[in-house]
Amino acid sequence: MLRKIKSWLTGLLLATCALSAAQGQSEQPVAPEHFYTQQELDQMLAPIALYPDPLLSQILMASTYPLEVVKAARWSRAHPQLQGDEAVRAAVNEDWDPSVKSLVAFPRVLAMMDERIDWTEQLGEAFLAQEPHVMDTIQSLRERAYAAGNLSSNADTLIAREGSQLVIQPANPVVMYVPYYDPWVVYGTWWWPAYPPVYWAPWPGYVRPGISVGIYWGSGITLSTGFFFGAFDWHRHQVDVVYVNNYYYRPRVSHSAPLRWRHETEHRRGVPYRHEELRRRYPEPVPHAAPPRPEPRRYEPQQRRVQPGYVEPRRDAPPPQRAPQQTPTPRQGQPQQQRPAPGGEQRAPQQRPMPEQGQTPPQRATPQQQRPAPSSVQRPPQQRPAPQQGQTPQQRVTPQQRPAPSSVQRPPQQRPAPQQGQTPQQRVTPQQRPAPQGTRQQPPVRAERQQPAAGQQRQAPQREAPQREAERRGGGAQDAGRGDRGDR
Repeated sequence: MLRKIKSWLTGLLLATCALSAAQGQSEQPVAPEHFYTQQELDQMLAPIALYPDPLLSQILMASTYPLEVVKAARWSRAHPQLQGDEAVRAAVNEDWDPSVKSLVAFPRVLAMMDERIDWTEQLGEAFLAQEPHVMDTIQSLRERAYAAGNLSSNADTLIAREGSQLVIQPANPVVMYVPYYDPWVVYGTWWWPAYPPVYWAPWPGYVRPGISVGIYWGSGITLSTGFFFGAFDWHRHQVDVVYVNNYYYRPRVSHSAPLRWRHETEHRRGVPYRHEELRRRYPEPVPHAAPPRPEPRRYEPQQRRVQPGYVEPRRDAPPPQRAPQQTPTPRQGQPQQQRPAPGGEQRAPQQRPMPEQGQTPPQRATPQQQRPAPSSVQRPPQQRPAPQQGQTPQQRVTPQQRPAPSSVQRPPQQRPAPQQGQTPQQRVTPQQRPAPQGTRQQPPVRAERQQPAAGQQRQAPQREAPQREAERRGGGAQDAGRGDRGDR
């Protein structure tokens, strides 16, 4: 009995151990499909591991956007005279990632990444998938160059240690010197014969100083203060964004403390990732679909409100006929009735009296005669008296004989007519008029001009013939001569 119990407990214990072991194996993390090996990381990071930290951090960021790197390289070739801060300010309006815009300041680095676009794409995916491993590889390569005696400070670049990490910084923050070196020489003997380092020819204008074996230096590139926004956090094995007040970098969320850099999938421009792990981690952004079009509004007929007791007429029934209105016909000899006026009262028609036989019909007044004068009192027209028979036109009242505008009207003086047999010398001339004494005598008013009566013709003024008038004037002169001789 005891033996059976022991065997049963032993079997139960073995089964429990086997089950726990199986659960432990199932909980182990599954390794990714393919990650870059250490040999591959050394191979692709060898040509850039000795770059200054600010520049190297933004090269790694920009390598994750290979299509924008190609566009920026084409733009740089189209503007060969621009580099440094001037080139970035000229391309600030381009729709590129800020890390790609910053590389426009370094045309040779950008051209190298464009020529070897396959290497650039692998570098970016290695940085996204294995960021800590990439940073550890950079430090191991720097240690090899430092141990070989090819990495040391100079007037342009500073090499410093922060704990166990080697940090490379520019001596002047506004002037950047980009080195070129031969990976086969600067790191000593290459330790992966099956994975040779990436290599390209020296850039034109670069020289090798006497103290260095495989490092070449060119002219400095002028930048603005705070040009770089990226930096390495060697202790946390990540790349941070430390400067956000840059003119070409505007983060979506403003922050003052350093934050870890984040990959923006929209700047990938549809370039697929090579590794399945990256495709799961960074899914492609879904394009914004156009908003659906609203359906056309349908108008339904509204039901009529029917009052209770209303019976709808049949549609097939004919419409009701109305009796025509009959107007009474007038009898023979009876005048036709007139319609009432709009006011309601019937007005009798106005009949004009017929003119009698031999009588002319009355003349209608013209509109001019019906219009009253502008003033309130109508004045009758002034009629001039017709001249009498035998009266000369000199006796007509002329406008010059009108009364003076003074307060006292002076009557015009009449000249006495010469008597029969009297010579012209005895006529009263204006100089012989008596001087006014006391009160002035009012001259008699001349006869007004009379207009001829209706039916009479106007008589023309009687004028003497010119010959008779001349003889009369000549005779008067002779009489005047005779009188003068008689006086003597």
